[in-house]
Amino acid sequence: MTRPDTDVQEGEPLRFRDLMASVGYFLFYWASLEQELFRTLTAIRSKGVMDERPLPPGMKGRLEIWREFVRESPELAAYAELAAQVERQALALREIRNHIVHGLEGGVTYVDGEPYISCSTNDEIAPRTIKYKYSDLEHFTQGVDACRRALICPENFNYLVELR
Repeated sequence: MTRPDTDVQEGEPLRFRDLMASVGYFLFYWASLEQELFRTLTAIRSKGVMDERPLPPGMKGRLEIWREFVRESPELAAYAELAAQVERQALALREIRNHIVHGLEGGVTYVDGEPYISCSTNDEIAPRTIKYKYSDLEHFTQGVDACRRALICPENFNYLVELR
């Protein structure tokens, strides 16, 4: 596979640093998603719409609060199903994020096919290795960013990640 950048010569192969950069982009966008979720919930709280209890520590609980806010908001209720879809996508991408953060084993760029990273699931019962191709990482990054934008306004959700 060749690099999609316009700043390199046509046909130059992807290198290890390109593959790792795609991992970095994914994780950077993931951090942006988490920060946007916190900002959004803090803004909702400041409007007095939700109680002052501390936010749950995990992504799942925070997304549930956001989804319920959208569902119950007169201005946003029309986006309730879309908000549920955003929540599902973000949680599915969280699993991929966890594979990368907690189980990254390495990357391979010297293959005839597309370069990939391999991650261990670190599952004691059924451990396995998962490979994510360069194009998968690019796809996941777009999906994470769509979720982040949807937190600002649900109609901004415009990229669906079909996970295998």
